[in-house]
This record gives sequence, C-alpha cells and structure tokens, in this order.
Amino acid sequence: MKAKFNLYHWRMLLMSNITHFLNNNTLHFVEVDALYNAAQSLVFGHIPHFILPHDVLLNALDKIQGHLDETQKHLVLSRTDLAYYYREASFKTFRKDNVLFLLINAPVTARRLAMPVHLYDVIKFPLLTP
Repeated sequence: MKAKFNLYHWRMLLMSNITHFLNNNTLHFVEVDALYNAAQSLVFGHIPHFILPHDVLLNALDKIQGHLDETQKHLVLSRTDLAYYYREASFKTFRKDNVLFLLINAPVTARRLAMPVHLYDVIKFPLLTP
C-alpha cells in the first residue's frame, strides 16, 4: 500500500512540475510576443502601451507640469489627454546599454492671464520746429 501511495505522490509531483513549467513558458512566450508587437509599433511611429503604460505616462506629464510650474510659471502643457500622446505626438527613441528612452514632444502654451492684455496703438506725428 505504501508503494502505491509513494508512486502516486511522485506522479502528482511530476505533473505539478510539468504544469508549472508549461505555465511559465506560456507566460514568457506571451511577453516576448507583446514585446515584438511593441517594437513593430515603434517602427511604424506609434507609442505602444506595453512599453509606456498609462500610469507611467500620466506621472511623466504631471512631473513635466510641476517642473513648468517651478521654473516657467507662464507656461502650461497644452495637451493633457493621453490619447493625443499615444496617437498623434511625435517622438524619438534611442537606446543606451539596456535602457530604451522615448523622447515625446509635449506641446506647451502660455497661461491665460488674469488681467487682459491691452494693446496700444502708437501714432507718430511730427512736432513743430521753433
């Protein structure tokens, strides 16, 4: 009886290890496939969500706006919707060692002033000579 239990135990352990191995390999294949699709998307000029997730892009935009608030108080990001950056924004990529950098052109504009700007027209007229 003990030999049957021991054999059953080893079979279950073997099946568990095989299932664990296949599950890990499947996950790795899915990640490699997603990375390949993301690289293809970069080649065609689109920012892939796999490489730059929404929360990372949102944090980066918040940091840029914070930096503008500290250093250039008159400037503000003109586009804060994430869809613009994923679909239309121009970007450049470069690699240093094992790190991929994405430089995204983020448009900025001047803040609206609380007081309206007044324009004055200067009219030149000659003075009488003495």
